Amino acid sequence: MVPPSPPTDRTATGQPELMAAVAALRGGLGRALAFGLVASLLALSPSLYMLEVYDRVVYSRSGITLSMLTLAVLLALALIQVQEWARGALLHAAAGNFDRSLGARVFTAALAVGRSGTAESGAQALQDVRTLREFFQSPVLVAAFEAPMILVYLTLVFAISPWLLVVTLGAAGLQGLIAWSNERATGPALREANRYGLAAQTCATRLLDNAQAIEAMGMQGRVRARWATLQRKAVSLQAGASLAGGGWQAGAKLLQNLISSALLGLSCWLLLRGELNGGGAMLVV
Repeated sequence: MVPPSPPTDRTATGQPELMAAVAALRGGLGRALAFGLVASLLALSPSLYMLEVYDRVVYSRSGITLSMLTLAVLLALALIQVQEWARGALLHAAAGNFDRSLGARVFTAALAVGRSGTAESGAQALQDVRTLREFFQSPVLVAAFEAPMILVYLTLVFAISPWLLVVTLGAAGLQGLIAWSNERATGPALREANRYGLAAQTCATRLLDNAQAIEAMGMQGRVRARWATLQRKAVSLQAGASLAGGGWQAGAKLLQNLISSALLGLSCWLLLRGELNGGGAMLVV
Protein backbone atom coordinates (compact mmCIF):
# COMPACT_ATOMS: atom_id res chain seq x y z
CA MET A 1 0.00 0.00 0.00
CA VAL A 2 1.41 3.35 -1.02
CA PRO A 3 1.46 5.78 1.90
CA PRO A 4 -0.29 9.12 1.35
CA SER A 5 1.99 11.97 0.40
CA PRO A 6 2.50 14.60 3.10
CA PRO A 7 0.64 17.89 2.73
CA THR A 8 2.55 20.68 1.08
CA ASP A 9 2.15 24.42 0.83
CA ARG A 10 1.87 24.32 -2.97
CA THR A 11 -1.04 23.92 -5.36
CA ALA A 12 -1.39 21.22 -8.01
CA THR A 13 0.46 23.47 -10.46
CA GLY A 14 3.42 23.83 -8.11
CA GLN A 15 2.61 27.44 -7.22
CA PRO A 16 2.81 28.36 -3.51
CA GLU A 17 -0.63 28.49 -1.94
CA LEU A 18 -0.21 32.05 -0.73
CA MET A 19 0.78 33.28 -4.18
CA ALA A 20 -2.09 31.35 -5.76
CA ALA A 21 -4.57 32.88 -3.31
CA VAL A 22 -3.33 36.39 -4.09
CA ALA A 23 -3.24 35.74 -7.83
CA ALA A 24 -6.90 34.70 -7.73
CA LEU A 25 -7.76 38.21 -6.51
CA ARG A 26 -6.22 40.05 -9.47
CA GLY A 27 -9.53 40.66 -11.21
CA GLY A 28 -11.23 42.26 -8.21
CA LEU A 29 -8.15 44.24 -7.24
CA GLY A 30 -7.75 45.49 -10.81
CA ARG A 31 -11.33 46.76 -10.86
CA ALA A 32 -10.81 48.38 -7.46
CA LEU A 33 -7.71 50.13 -8.84
CA ALA A 34 -9.71 51.44 -11.81
CA PHE A 35 -12.48 52.78 -9.59
CA GLY A 36 -9.88 54.44 -7.36
CA LEU A 37 -8.13 56.15 -10.27
CA VAL A 38 -11.44 57.51 -11.59
CA ALA A 39 -12.33 58.81 -8.12
CA SER A 40 -8.92 60.49 -7.85
CA LEU A 41 -9.40 62.23 -11.20
CA LEU A 42 -12.84 63.41 -10.18
CA ALA A 43 -11.31 64.81 -6.97
CA LEU A 44 -9.85 67.58 -9.13
CA SER A 45 -13.36 68.86 -9.84
CA PRO A 46 -13.60 71.28 -6.84
CA SER A 47 -10.36 72.99 -7.91
CA LEU A 48 -11.53 73.21 -11.50
CA TYR A 49 -14.87 74.55 -10.26
CA MET A 50 -13.21 77.37 -8.33
CA LEU A 51 -10.94 78.10 -11.29
CA GLU A 52 -13.89 78.39 -13.67
CA VAL A 53 -15.90 80.48 -11.20
CA TYR A 54 -13.13 83.04 -10.81
CA ASP A 55 -12.19 82.94 -14.50
CA ARG A 56 -15.65 82.89 -16.13
CA VAL A 57 -18.50 83.63 -13.74
CA VAL A 58 -16.98 86.61 -11.94
CA TYR A 59 -16.18 88.38 -15.19
CA SER A 60 -19.25 87.34 -17.22
CA ARG A 61 -21.69 87.63 -14.28
CA SER A 62 -23.63 84.75 -15.85
CA GLY A 63 -25.98 82.98 -13.49
CA ILE A 64 -26.57 80.21 -16.02
CA THR A 65 -22.85 79.46 -16.22
CA LEU A 66 -22.63 79.33 -12.43
CA SER A 67 -25.63 76.99 -12.25
CA MET A 68 -24.21 74.60 -14.82
CA LEU A 69 -20.79 74.58 -13.19
CA THR A 70 -22.36 73.93 -9.79
CA LEU A 71 -24.44 71.09 -11.20
CA ALA A 72 -21.37 69.56 -12.83
CA VAL A 73 -19.27 69.66 -9.66
CA LEU A 74 -22.12 68.20 -7.59
CA LEU A 75 -22.42 65.36 -10.09
CA ALA A 76 -18.66 64.78 -9.94
CA LEU A 77 -18.71 64.67 -6.12
CA ALA A 78 -21.61 62.20 -6.21
CA LEU A 79 -19.68 60.01 -8.64
CA ILE A 80 -16.68 60.08 -6.30
CA GLN A 81 -18.81 58.57 -3.55
CA VAL A 82 -20.13 55.89 -5.90
CA GLN A 83 -16.61 55.03 -7.06
CA GLU A 84 -15.28 54.82 -3.51
CA TRP A 85 -18.22 52.67 -2.43
CA ALA A 86 -17.59 50.30 -5.34
CA ARG A 87 -13.88 50.14 -4.53
CA GLY A 88 -14.62 49.39 -0.87
CA ALA A 89 -17.05 46.62 -1.83
CA LEU A 90 -14.47 45.05 -4.16
CA LEU A 91 -11.73 45.17 -1.52
CA HIS A 92 -14.09 43.68 1.07
CA ALA A 93 -14.93 40.85 -1.35
CA ALA A 94 -11.21 40.30 -2.01
CA ALA A 95 -10.52 40.01 1.72
CA GLY A 96 -13.33 37.47 2.10
CA ASN A 97 -12.12 35.41 -0.86
CA PHE A 98 -8.58 35.40 0.52
CA ASP A 99 -9.80 34.17 3.89
CA ARG A 100 -11.86 31.40 2.28
CA SER A 101 -8.86 30.33 0.20
CA LEU A 102 -6.37 30.01 3.06
CA GLY A 103 -8.29 30.21 6.33
CA ALA A 104 -9.28 26.54 6.66
CA ARG A 105 -5.88 25.35 5.39
CA VAL A 106 -3.96 27.44 7.90
CA PHE A 107 -6.33 26.48 10.73
CA THR A 108 -5.73 22.78 10.01
CA ALA A 109 -1.99 23.37 9.97
CA ALA A 110 -2.22 25.34 13.23
CA LEU A 111 -4.00 22.42 14.89
CA ALA A 112 -1.26 20.07 13.71
CA VAL A 113 1.39 22.40 15.10
CA GLY A 114 -0.54 22.68 18.37
CA ARG A 115 -0.50 18.90 18.81
CA SER A 116 3.28 18.99 18.59
CA GLY A 117 3.43 21.28 21.61
CA THR A 118 4.14 24.60 19.86
CA ALA A 119 0.73 26.24 20.07
CA GLU A 120 2.20 29.75 19.88
CA SER A 121 3.41 29.12 16.31
CA GLY A 122 -0.07 27.97 15.30
CA ALA A 123 -1.68 31.01 16.89
CA GLN A 124 0.83 33.26 15.13
CA ALA A 125 -0.03 31.67 11.77
CA LEU A 126 -3.72 32.37 12.29
CA GLN A 127 -2.86 35.94 13.29
CA ASP A 128 -0.80 36.32 10.11
CA VAL A 129 -3.74 35.24 7.96
CA ARG A 130 -5.94 37.75 9.77
CA THR A 131 -3.37 40.50 9.20
CA LEU A 132 -3.19 39.72 5.48
CA ARG A 133 -6.98 39.64 5.23
CA GLU A 134 -7.29 43.01 6.91
CA PHE A 135 -4.58 44.42 4.64
CA PHE A 136 -6.90 44.10 1.64
CA GLN A 137 -9.28 46.54 3.34
CA SER A 138 -6.67 48.78 4.92
CA PRO A 139 -5.95 52.44 4.13
CA VAL A 140 -2.44 51.37 3.10
CA LEU A 141 -3.74 49.45 0.06
CA VAL A 142 -6.14 52.27 -0.79
CA ALA A 143 -3.23 54.73 -0.72
CA ALA A 144 -1.19 52.40 -2.93
CA PHE A 145 -4.02 52.31 -5.46
CA GLU A 146 -4.09 56.10 -5.54
CA ALA A 147 -0.31 56.41 -5.93
CA PRO A 148 -0.37 56.59 -9.78
CA MET A 149 -2.35 59.81 -9.53
CA ILE A 150 0.68 61.43 -7.91
CA LEU A 151 2.25 61.67 -11.37
CA VAL A 152 -0.83 63.51 -12.66
CA TYR A 153 -0.76 66.00 -9.79
CA LEU A 154 2.98 66.56 -10.14
CA THR A 155 2.54 67.19 -13.86
CA LEU A 156 -0.11 69.81 -13.13
CA VAL A 157 2.14 71.47 -10.54
CA PHE A 158 5.03 71.52 -13.01
CA ALA A 159 2.78 73.07 -15.67
CA ILE A 160 1.97 75.92 -13.27
CA SER A 161 5.61 76.45 -12.23
CA PRO A 162 8.72 74.26 -11.95
CA TRP A 163 9.59 76.00 -8.68
CA LEU A 164 6.35 74.75 -7.14
CA LEU A 165 7.31 71.25 -8.20
CA VAL A 166 10.71 71.60 -6.53
CA VAL A 167 9.13 72.68 -3.24
CA THR A 168 6.51 69.93 -3.46
CA LEU A 169 9.10 67.22 -4.04
CA GLY A 170 11.26 68.60 -1.23
CA ALA A 171 8.31 68.48 1.15
CA ALA A 172 7.48 64.95 0.04
CA GLY A 173 11.07 63.93 0.73
CA LEU A 174 10.90 65.41 4.22
CA GLN A 175 7.62 63.62 4.87
CA GLY A 176 9.20 60.36 3.77
CA LEU A 177 12.18 60.96 6.05
CA ILE A 178 9.87 61.63 8.99
CA ALA A 179 7.89 58.46 8.25
CA TRP A 180 11.11 56.43 8.05
CA SER A 181 12.37 57.89 11.32
CA ASN A 182 9.04 57.16 12.96
CA GLU A 183 9.24 53.53 11.84
CA ARG A 184 12.79 53.27 13.14
CA ALA A 185 11.73 54.70 16.49
CA THR A 186 8.54 52.69 16.98
CA GLY A 187 8.78 49.58 14.77
CA PRO A 188 10.96 47.34 16.99
CA ALA A 189 9.00 48.21 20.13
CA LEU A 190 5.66 47.58 18.43
CA ARG A 191 6.79 44.22 17.06
CA GLU A 192 8.06 43.24 20.50
CA ALA A 193 4.79 44.41 22.06
CA ASN A 194 2.82 42.28 19.61
CA ARG A 195 4.99 39.28 20.47
CA TYR A 196 4.43 39.69 24.20
CA GLY A 197 0.73 40.35 23.64
CA LEU A 198 0.36 37.15 21.65
CA ALA A 199 2.28 35.25 24.32
CA ALA A 200 -0.03 36.66 27.00
CA GLN A 201 -3.10 35.70 24.99
CA THR A 202 -1.80 32.18 24.41
CA CYS A 203 -0.95 31.86 28.09
CA ALA A 204 -4.44 33.00 29.11
CA THR A 205 -6.05 30.53 26.69
CA ARG A 206 -4.04 27.63 28.09
CA LEU A 207 -4.84 28.65 31.66
CA LEU A 208 -8.55 28.83 30.95
CA ASP A 209 -8.48 25.43 29.27
CA ASN A 210 -6.84 23.93 32.37
CA ALA A 211 -8.57 26.06 34.99
CA GLN A 212 -9.83 23.13 37.07
CA ALA A 213 -6.43 21.42 37.23
CA ILE A 214 -4.70 24.70 38.13
CA GLU A 215 -7.18 25.36 40.91
CA ALA A 216 -6.83 21.81 42.24
CA MET A 217 -3.04 22.21 42.44
CA GLY A 218 -3.29 25.66 44.04
CA MET A 219 -1.30 27.35 41.28
CA GLN A 220 -3.64 30.28 40.63
CA GLY A 221 -1.24 32.86 42.03
CA ARG A 222 1.77 31.66 40.04
CA VAL A 223 -0.02 31.38 36.71
CA ARG A 224 -1.73 34.74 37.25
CA ALA A 225 1.63 36.35 37.94
CA ARG A 226 3.07 34.82 34.77
CA TRP A 227 0.21 36.14 32.66
CA ALA A 228 0.38 39.57 34.34
CA THR A 229 4.12 39.82 33.62
CA LEU A 230 3.60 39.19 29.92
CA GLN A 231 0.66 41.57 29.77
CA ARG A 232 2.49 44.39 31.58
CA LYS A 233 5.48 43.99 29.26
CA ALA A 234 3.24 44.23 26.18
CA VAL A 235 1.44 47.33 27.50
CA SER A 236 4.72 48.98 28.51
CA LEU A 237 6.25 48.46 25.08
CA GLN A 238 3.10 49.71 23.38
CA ALA A 239 3.08 52.86 25.51
CA GLY A 240 6.76 53.50 24.86
CA ALA A 241 6.25 53.19 21.11
CA SER A 242 3.28 55.57 21.21
CA LEU A 243 5.31 58.18 23.09
CA ALA A 244 8.23 57.81 20.68
CA GLY A 245 5.99 58.15 17.66
CA GLY A 246 4.03 61.12 18.99
CA GLY A 247 6.84 63.58 18.34
CA TRP A 248 7.37 62.41 14.76
CA GLN A 249 3.63 62.56 14.05
CA ALA A 250 3.49 66.11 15.39
CA GLY A 251 6.42 67.04 13.16
CA ALA A 252 4.67 65.56 10.12
CA LYS A 253 1.51 67.53 10.90
CA LEU A 254 3.50 70.75 11.33
CA LEU A 255 5.28 70.20 8.01
CA GLN A 256 1.95 69.57 6.28
CA ASN A 257 0.58 72.89 7.54
CA LEU A 258 3.78 74.76 6.68
CA ILE A 259 3.97 73.47 3.13
CA SER A 260 0.44 74.68 2.33
CA SER A 261 1.34 78.23 3.36
CA ALA A 262 4.75 77.99 1.68
CA LEU A 263 3.23 76.97 -1.66
CA LEU A 264 0.69 79.78 -1.50
CA GLY A 265 3.37 82.35 -0.63
CA LEU A 266 5.67 81.08 -3.38
CA SER A 267 2.82 81.23 -5.89
CA CYS A 268 2.12 84.85 -4.97
CA TRP A 269 5.82 85.71 -5.33
CA LEU A 270 5.95 84.05 -8.75
CA LEU A 271 2.79 85.89 -9.79
CA LEU A 272 4.36 89.23 -8.87
CA ARG A 273 7.37 88.35 -11.01
CA GLY A 274 5.15 87.22 -13.91
CA GLU A 275 6.44 83.64 -13.69
CA LEU A 276 3.24 81.88 -12.68
CA ASN A 277 1.72 80.13 -15.69
CA GLY A 278 -2.02 80.74 -15.90
CA GLY A 279 -1.96 83.98 -13.93
CA GLY A 280 -3.65 84.70 -10.62
CA ALA A 281 -6.34 82.08 -11.21
CA MET A 282 -3.72 79.39 -10.49
CA LEU A 283 -3.62 80.56 -6.87
CA VAL A 284 -7.01 78.91 -6.47
CA VAL A 285 -5.66 75.58 -7.71
